[in-house]
Amino acid sequence: MQSRATYSEVIARVSLLPRQDNGFLEERLIGDFRYRPNQRAQFIQGLNPGDRVVVRLYNLENQLIGYSEFELLSDFAAVNLILPSDGRNTRIVRTVYGIDGDRDGSIDRNSTVYDYFTRIVGNRYQDAEVTFLPSSRGIDTQLFAVRGLPTPPTTCTYTNSFLNGRFSVVSRTLSIFRPGLAPALVALPGELVEIITINTTRIYEVSRLIVVHEEVGVSEEVIVVINDDGYGYDCDTRCFEDTNSDRDDDDYAFDDDDDDDDDDDDDDDDDDDDDDDDDDDDDDDN
Repeated sequence: MQSRATYSEVIARVSLLPRQDNGFLEERLIGDFRYRPNQRAQFIQGLNPGDRVVVRLYNLENQLIGYSEFELLSDFAAVNLILPSDGRNTRIVRTVYGIDGDRDGSIDRNSTVYDYFTRIVGNRYQDAEVTFLPSSRGIDTQLFAVRGLPTPPTTCTYTNSFLNGRFSVVSRTLSIFRPGLAPALVALPGELVEIITINTTRIYEVSRLIVVHEEVGVSEEVIVVINDDGYGYDCDTRCFEDTNSDRDDDDYAFDDDDDDDDDDDDDDDDDDDDDDDDDDDDDDDN
């Protein structure tokens, strides 16, 4: 989203890190979605609380302009990805999300709101890294203010698993294109998979889209942990006997918007079906 649209359209590469008891299965592509700022998209199926959704943002010149990651919650969620309103490519993204149980595209009243900034560093595409910032210090937060959302925070608010434990990311700088990623997750938009133009009347089924892109969009079947330099490989999934066998992938959904209404799950935070909105601005229409 943007409070004042300076991008005619943006491409959001959306992917999924399914949670396992011992870590995460390797990242798999959901799709590359082209949309207008403040447009909304809805995603359902194949999503579970605790999974993480990764969003890499590109402009129409295929320049990487932003990165965000959020945890699926226990219920549908409204997710807003906000780019600066002055149009400068600062490669900073503000992520605002929370439970949207009634699926009206906005965070429910009295729901916990997660609100934080991420910044891309590094000049070369494949060497790019992202930092999950603990505060908005040094950022002109007014460029990320959007009507209908909370005032940009001084101290960022993350889910518990982003803050603490083996899978914490706050104040860390992680590789965006780590070794071993599927080809479609590293390639520029349009090179290996067809770009999907968002249709606001459609609902996108995550499990089906992952299968469609499986040949080039699913990395090796490994358990992922977070090392000092970011996500890394622990061991082959055979080390863990189907720790996810009791999960029902149809029980959760999320809404993805240009605002990025996405369901994120905290380890210990709000939850139930996941709804995700991915925005250049801040909407539920991707």
